[in-house]
Amino acid sequence: MQWTTVPILPCVSLDETMRFWKALGFEQTYYQQRPYPYGVVERDGGGIHFIAIKGIEPEAVYSSCIIVVTDLQHVHDEFSEGFRQYMGKVAQRGFPRISRMRTGQTRFTLTDPSGNTVIFVKADSQDQDDETYHQPERDDLTRLQRAIANAIRFRDYKRDDVAAAKVLEVALKRITDESTIDIARALLLGIELADILEEPSQRQTYLAQLKTIDLTSEEKNIVKHKLIIGDEIIELFDNLAK
Repeated sequence: MQWTTVPILPCVSLDETMRFWKALGFEQTYYQQRPYPYGVVERDGGGIHFIAIKGIEPEAVYSSCIIVVTDLQHVHDEFSEGFRQYMGKVAQRGFPRISRMRTGQTRFTLTDPSGNTVIFVKADSQDQDDETYHQPERDDLTRLQRAIANAIRFRDYKRDDVAAAKVLEVALKRITDESTIDIARALLLGIELADILEEPSQRQTYLAQLKTIDLTSEEKNIVKHKLIIGDEIIELFDNLAK
C-alpha cells in the first residue's frame, strides 16, 4: 500500500499564483476557473494544489507545507534566479519572498504571493536537532545566546523579521558577561535583519560594533559555523578581517 499526501493551499489570485510557481521551474498541470478557481503545479514528481479564496490577505495566511529535496542548494539557486526573472530581484521581505541561505544550510523558506509558506528541507538532514532552531529555552544558555536562538525562531518559523530584530536589539543593549563569539554572532544576524528591513542606520551601528571585536581565526570559524545567515554576510565578516 502506498500513500501520497498533496497539500491544497489558498491563493488570492490563481493566475498570479500559477505565473509565480512557473517562474520557479514548476509545470502547470491543471487549471480551471469554474465551478471554482483551482490549479496544480508539479515538479520532479511533487505537486502543490491551489484554490482561490475571496477576501484573504497574504498577511493573514498561515498555510504551510514541507517539500523534501535531495539537492537543496541547487533548488535555492534556481529559485533565486526565478525570483530575478519574476520580479527583478531576490526578495527577502514582502510577498513573495525567499529566505537567505548559506553553504551547508539544510533548509530554506519560500513565501508565495498569497502568503503561503513552503519550507524546503534537504533529505536526510538532521537540522531538527539544531539548538538555534529548537532550544532557545535551554537553561544553560546565556541571555544573549537565548536572544539569538529566539531571533532565529522568529525569523525562520514565525516569519516575523521585525520581532527577530527587536529581540536582538534589546539583548545587545544589555550585554554584561557575554563571549565575543556570541556578540559577533548577534551583530552579524542583526546586520542581516537590518538589510532585510531596510534599516541602514541600524546596520551601520551594528557594523561599527562588529569592527571593534577582536577574534582569533579559530573563533571566527566558530562564529561562521554556528550562524545561519546568507553567504554575503559571511563574506562581509571575512572582509573585516583583512
